[in-house]
Amino acid sequence: PWSALPSSTLPQSDAYATSTIGSNGYIYNIGGYNGSSTINSVYYALLPGTSVVANGTLTVNAAWSAKGTALFQDATNSTSAFSIQNASGNNLFKVDTINSRVGIDSSAPGNLLSIGALTTVAGTYQIAVSTGGTTNSGIVVQTVASQSSGYVFQAQSSTGATLASIDYLGNLSVASATVKGLLTANAHIVTGNASGTTTALAQAAAGTSATCAISGNDTAGSLTLVTGSGAWASGAQCIVTFSASYSSAPHPVFTPTDSAAAAAYIVGGVQPYLTTATSTMTINFTNADTATHTYTWNYFNSQ
Repeated sequence: PWSALPSSTLPQSDAYATSTIGSNGYIYNIGGYNGSSTINSVYYALLPGTSVVANGTLTVNAAWSAKGTALFQDATNSTSAFSIQNASGNNLFKVDTINSRVGIDSSAPGNLLSIGALTTVAGTYQIAVSTGGTTNSGIVVQTVASQSSGYVFQAQSSTGATLASIDYLGNLSVASATVKGLLTANAHIVTGNASGTTTALAQAAAGTSATCAISGNDTAGSLTLVTGSGAWASGAQCIVTFSASYSSAPHPVFTPTDSAAAAAYIVGGVQPYLTTATSTMTINFTNADTATHTYTWNYFNSQ
């Protein structure tokens, strides 16, 4: 559909155009060379459907602007199906359509998204990032000014349940954690139950109308045992039931916090001690009480 000044057919012999430009949906072929002489004719044509189809290599040596949808599809898959390079020919962006991988500053991406040059990361990791230098950093996620909710990071299970998260205030929450090195806490350690309530119940050996109360959780807290008005006996005095069972019996630290509880350990005293199971912690007396007393202890559990 070529039109021309002066003719209407673009000679196939004009294989080498002096200049080809596009403007307002038209492509202009300005002059050329037919193998023996220079041709000065100007040919132009409306780009059909405003689409350009290149069935070979398309090289653009100047600025290129595409307005609308751009599709790049190779006839066959390749490890270098699409690349963006700098002036030195180094890959800044590369697409591997054989393995469905994208690389940024990576000449051979080994992951779904590879950022930087990576040497030992397994391909089963979907995203891999190299710091690229001894003083560089990996990934930064930055909140906006006055952010009031949301997360900067969240890992989920296949059902959408949160496995780990860091909220906008920097609070870290994980379903479970294993630390294989030094753990340093430069602030308070606060414990709590994931769900449910830790309960305490006085036993018959504590005496008539005895009470046992707890303030705390499965990990830490305080216990107050008030023995009854009579019918005291040795053995189990109070049983604490955890809100969630441990995988094995915990190892509590048990400390008296009043004079009665401290005196209980002297010769002739009730001499309390603890026993534990995966779901309970029991206060036992070696000797039966002899009167109504109030005993308080702090406890800390670890497995």
